[in-house]
Amino acid sequence: MSWRVTDFTFQKAHRLKREYTLKAWLNEVIQQKFIPPPEALERVRAVTHKLIVLLQNPKNKFKVDRCAPGGSYGKRTDTCLKVDLDIVVFVSTKAKTKRQNGYDHLDPMQMREVVFDEWRSMLQVELGLEDEDFGGKNALSFQLDGIDIDLSLCSPALTEIAIQSVKQQPPHVNDLCRLTKLWQSGVPYSGWLDGRSFLFECLSIYTVREIPNDGRDIVEAFCSFLENVIKFRELTVAFPKVYEKYIGKVDVQGPGLFFNPLTHLRT
Repeated sequence: MSWRVTDFTFQKAHRLKREYTLKAWLNEVIQQKFIPPPEALERVRAVTHKLIVLLQNPKNKFKVDRCAPGGSYGKRTDTCLKVDLDIVVFVSTKAKTKRQNGYDHLDPMQMREVVFDEWRSMLQVELGLEDEDFGGKNALSFQLDGIDIDLSLCSPALTEIAIQSVKQQPPHVNDLCRLTKLWQSGVPYSGWLDGRSFLFECLSIYTVREIPNDGRDIVEAFCSFLENVIKFRELTVAFPKVYEKYIGKVDVQGPGLFFNPLTHLRT
């Protein structure tokens, strides 16, 4: 009796496995999006407003130009693995800066004025200004996860590029980006790779552009993506028109994955 039960169980499992096709699994995976609850969105709005009020205090010499969703949520490539919201606040400033390692940085002491004292236990601040490289655009990028502020030198440029080269892609391309990001989350890396999420988004867009039917078949698109991962040393993945519009002239030197305005991946 136990043999029959085991045999029946095995046959049933094998049949279910055949029925659960790769395409169905992939489609299920890409539907695992991060949907922020209304209270989280309200908290983002409230914290953003308070931060803007603080920044625009006359003694801080900041002028807030605009705000934009950033990160995966802003690019419509968010996954269930990451449940944070990124907001980029574009600011301009007349505050005194100092030169460090070729970049203009605000004096850290200026960030410890009375206006920030009440936030000191919640904010981690490092504001980088690169007027020459980024056409005078400065940004304060912060990730809301228990109100943790993370400021990035490349925020203004990369946010614009993300909006243009990722967010505006057709939905099936965004789905491929989401799928490949989920896939790469299980890949072991020998060391830290900065910007790898954006790297895989760019490689996904490149893959769709190079295959028939614009990558609408998710199985074909994902398999082609994996082939490109294997042979990436032979590829030149770049979006020079987008970079030149928002950053300036870039020197695309292939082959290699050109996914960041400051670096090439050649390992």
